[in-house]
Amino acid sequence: MQKSWFPLSFQMSLDEQQNLDISSLRTASNGEPVMPNVAPEPDTPSDVEAKEETTPNDDPPPTQKVTKTYNLSAVVCYINDGSQHNLVSLIHVPAYYQQSKQQQPGDVASTAGSWYIFNDFSISPVPVQEAVWFTLDWKVPCVLFYTSSVLAEEQCRLGLGLHSEQLTQYVNPFSTDLYEDESTDDGTVHRLTADGASDAIDKADPEAKHPDHGVDAAILFKPLGRTERFQAGDLVAMDAEFVTLNPEESEIRSDGKMSTVKPSHMSVARITCIRGQGDCEGVPFMDDYISTQEQVVDYLTKFSGIKPGDLDANFSNKRLTTLKNSYQKLRFLVDSGVIFVGHGLRNDFRVINIIVPPEQVVDTVHLFHLPHHRMVSLRFLAWQFLGIKIQSETHDSIEDARTALHLYKHYLRLQEKDEFSRALSTLYDTGKKLQWKVPD
Repeated sequence: MQKSWFPLSFQMSLDEQQNLDISSLRTASNGEPVMPNVAPEPDTPSDVEAKEETTPNDDPPPTQKVTKTYNLSAVVCYINDGSQHNLVSLIHVPAYYQQSKQQQPGDVASTAGSWYIFNDFSISPVPVQEAVWFTLDWKVPCVLFYTSSVLAEEQCRLGLGLHSEQLTQYVNPFSTDLYEDESTDDGTVHRLTADGASDAIDKADPEAKHPDHGVDAAILFKPLGRTERFQAGDLVAMDAEFVTLNPEESEIRSDGKMSTVKPSHMSVARITCIRGQGDCEGVPFMDDYISTQEQVVDYLTKFSGIKPGDLDANFSNKRLTTLKNSYQKLRFLVDSGVIFVGHGLRNDFRVINIIVPPEQVVDTVHLFHLPHHRMVSLRFLAWQFLGIKIQSETHDSIEDARTALHLYKHYLRLQEKDEFSRALSTLYDTGKKLQWKVPD
């Protein structure tokens, strides 16, 4: 018999003296907590008489307790089978969710319990005991997530899909302190040199002008100031570059067709974010190179601009940081409600492994797309609508992010003049004539 390490449910009580008591609750076979059911004994005549004779000063008042019940909602486990190491999650699906899907008695979910294991793309129902059984030799618990029973009941009462009120107040764990090591109060502008390093430049320098004033915009970088704040709806142009850690593995099937056995493993190498409005519109405030200790198989220099040594702390002169630090910066921007503008952001977010609400994403690859036709490259869009040639020799995330921002602003102007449909048709006509290649 499997023995559980952790309770499926527990109760916390806090009295007036701030004494905390924690006790596990007995659970039924389906994992639901069995609440203690202690019925009050009937009053005897002597009890009634005693109550009538008792005054508030005779005995101290009973201690008041605040009690809350928490139920296990999700578990993250580390799996080590010797050859591979990965994380799996076990998630409890509430009864009201199953009812909303109108599951019939006898369905797998209703008979096998309401716990599911998520292992990559595989999702399977599991017994409730699987969620609290662990063995240190190959299955190790990493995260146990308990949910207040009151919160679950309130969510059930409101019903799924009703979000008129937040049940709990969300507190963002991240802040602009993430940019503290880069922040300046004097508004110093940095010039990104050809090798990717940065140095401060004099704002009075006639060459240190705003990007929109005709100066080479790719050389300017201004860290996020301590007093600079992003509001919900602010535009942030973004682009990311990647390298290959493990190449794709494929084999030829018996019918002669190529079949992918294992997809390539991509890793984020550079993340750039650019201001989308204000006096510093078009100026980057984040340009992180992600340090890696893993062996890079292909730097994809032609498409990423990343060269050997750029991600190695022993040799690189870039603005190196950790993936965790860059991820937290992006998470802060997402939680702040900014709108990300870019080209092909869906793939960027997928590799970075971050979820961004669709309403916070403006992707130019979809804006300038005619249904049932091919997607258009950023290079061709920039030539067609902005009259500039980008990515001539290699890709640069600052250039790509800024170009996507300018394309979005151009899209808004076309929509305002009611000229977008005609411009889109012209785009595809021109692309077909040129075979989607930018003229030399």
